[in-house]
Amino acid sequence: MRGESRGQGTWVGGIVAVVLAGGLVAACGADPGHDPPGKGGSGGADTGGGGAGGADSGRGGADTGGGGADTGGGGADTGGGGAGGDATGGGGTGTGGEGAGAPAGPPSCGSGELASEVLCGSESVSCCDTRLVPGGTVGQTTVSSFLLDTYEVTVGRFRAFVDAGGGTRATAPEDGAGEHPKIPGSGWSAEWNSWYGWLEEDTAALKAALDCGSEYARPTWTDEVGPNEDLPINCVTWQEAFAFCVWDGARLPTTAELNYAAAGGDEEREYPWGQGLDPSYASYACTGDGSPADKCALGDILPVGSKPAGAGRWGQQDLSGNMMEFTRDWSGQLPVPCVDCAILEQSVGGLYLLTHGGSYRQGEEHQHATMIGVYRSPGREDGLGFRCARNPPSAE
Repeated sequence: MRGESRGQGTWVGGIVAVVLAGGLVAACGADPGHDPPGKGGSGGADTGGGGAGGADSGRGGADTGGGGADTGGGGADTGGGGAGGDATGGGGTGTGGEGAGAPAGPPSCGSGELASEVLCGSESVSCCDTRLVPGGTVGQTTVSSFLLDTYEVTVGRFRAFVDAGGGTRATAPEDGAGEHPKIPGSGWSAEWNSWYGWLEEDTAALKAALDCGSEYARPTWTDEVGPNEDLPINCVTWQEAFAFCVWDGARLPTTAELNYAAAGGDEEREYPWGQGLDPSYASYACTGDGSPADKCALGDILPVGSKPAGAGRWGQQDLSGNMMEFTRDWSGQLPVPCVDCAILEQSVGGLYLLTHGGSYRQGEEHQHATMIGVYRSPGREDGLGFRCARNPPSAE
């Protein structure tokens, strides 16, 4: 059994308040009382008082996780399929069904023998299933409608990306790729001091790096196809997550979008599923495998969509727990009012970005729908993964 991950300079500590344009807020930020950042790193504060892998003792308390699985059916895709209900009875839009003339699926599920075989969740639908989040305004935050992946990106989907040569300097996205349609300048940056240099040199180097660089980490990646294909990919950098979403015809969601989706928009839920937290809703505090909280192991990271009771309002699963998730935002404070906004300016030091949700290691105080963390690029963390957002059909 392996202990808590220290990662590569992983560092994030206590809870701080971050105002996100009119509410929907609980936040976890950097705590200078813990280990200073090394070369890269990420982290969510854990119940032991240290950052994920960043506690001075080398072993933090349990980090949370958890996942909501959609209890409704797969939603209709732009090319067809049956409309699906979610945990609250609302309809969702997904890629579950394809009718005549449907567009090709995302590369991570639409091509390759492996990608087409792996299904996810209690409904056994495509791991690339995506559902509509209808736009709206809560407080002073306005979010336009967007499609959000039902599941966190899995090992199987990420394998298709790696096998296609993705995630390396030779295949870096073009400048501006992955831009939010209403946030100019939010796409990939090709500046010399920006993201290209933080990608691995080649595929062999990327595969080697996916072990998280620590004997204490619990990476889900395996060099060969195995039993982890439906686990969420972890130990990736923000740049690799961004590049994956671009390759998959998508983009990283903003902090405002993930907060809105997880809180159920104007329902302003405490947790993605509503009120109250117990292991039936999420894998958190290292209890995903049913063991005590102080027995943290790879088995606490569950296949995506393993907790159907934890579905969000529009069917997305694991919006809290299992993995913290990357967002498009650099660290800082969102503007007020926020209308399809994101933090595009790098903060002092230029390395810190915002994450959303709690991880499988964090305790229940980190599982709130609008929990925000801070990640230090270009670190790798076994409690950090991602999902992609997509632009809705033009009629939306």
